[in-house]
Amino acid sequence: MTYIIHADYQPLNYIISGVDSSQIKEICLKDIKDTLLLRCVRGLLRRLGLYWVFRSLYIRSESLEQLSLIEENARIIIIDNRHLVDLRIIDKILPSSVERNLFYWTPICQLFHRYTSEKRSKYMKAISKMYRISSFNADDARIYPEIAVKPPFFRFPNKSKLTSDVTQGLYFIGYEKNRRDVLLEYKALFERLGLPCSFLIFKRKMKGISYFENIQNVSRCSCVVDITTEQTGISLRPLEALFFDKKLITNNKSIKEYSFYHPNNIFILEEDDLRKLPEFVTTPVTAVSEKVKEEFDINSWILNY
Repeated sequence: MTYIIHADYQPLNYIISGVDSSQIKEICLKDIKDTLLLRCVRGLLRRLGLYWVFRSLYIRSESLEQLSLIEENARIIIIDNRHLVDLRIIDKILPSSVERNLFYWTPICQLFHRYTSEKRSKYMKAISKMYRISSFNADDARIYPEIAVKPPFFRFPNKSKLTSDVTQGLYFIGYEKNRRDVLLEYKALFERLGLPCSFLIFKRKMKGISYFENIQNVSRCSCVVDITTEQTGISLRPLEALFFDKKLITNNKSIKEYSFYHPNNIFILEEDDLRKLPEFVTTPVTAVSEKVKEEFDINSWILNY
C-alpha cells in the first residue's frame, strides 16, 4: 500500500482526487488553527524536545490516528512538508519497515526562505536521515546532494464539467513572489501585440480564487502564461496547459527537456521570436499523445516513484 501525505491545499486535493487505485490511500494533514500563543507554546516545546509528548499541537489527532494505522512494509510519499517537527513526528509513528519518501514541488529556497543557505543545508541533512528526498527542481539537486530529481504530476481532468468555449485570451494566475513588475511588463507587451490578457496576480497571504475556478479559467483561455523565478522544474501551469490541450507561453527554458514539448504548443520567452507570438497563439494546438500525458498523471507518477 502507498500513502500520499499532504497538506490541505486545493490544487493537491484536486489532483489526488484523480487517483484511481485501491492500493493508494490519501492522508490529508489539515491545518491546526494558528494563534500567537500556540506558536509560542510549540516553539518552547520544540526547544525543550517535548514535541512528541504534545504532538497533537502540531498534527491533528485524527491525522495522527490515520498515520498510526499505516502497516508494516507500506510506502509513504509526503508532499511539500517543510516542518521538521512534523516530519520527526511522522517518522516516529511509522513502523521501521515503511519506505519513507518526501517530494518537494516548491524550490527549497522558497520553502525555507527565512533561513540562510547554511541553515537550509543543515535542514536537508537532518531530513535526509529520515526520508529519501526528491524535488521537481534540478537546481535543488545541484545544491543539496541529499536530493534526487523527480518530475511533477497532474491528473486527467473531467472535461464534461468544464466549458469548452474559448472566451479568454492569455491567462496567468499566481502570487507576486517578487515578479509583479515582470508580470505587468509582459502583460503590457502582449497587449501591444493585440493579445487580450487575463492576469490574476495576488499578494502574499491574499485569498485568491478557488482551484475549480482556476481550471474553469484554464479551460476557457486560448493560452496559459507561465512566468517563474528561482526554479528550473515546471510549475502547475505547464501541466494544466498539457492536460487541457492549451498553448503555453513560458520563460522557463528547461521546458524543452520535457517529453511533451512541441514548438507549435510552447512559446519560450527570450528565445522565440516575439513577432511570431500572435501567429503562435492563433494556430491550432498540436495534439500530444495520451501516452505522453500518462507520464505526468498522478497514478503513473506514484507507481513509478
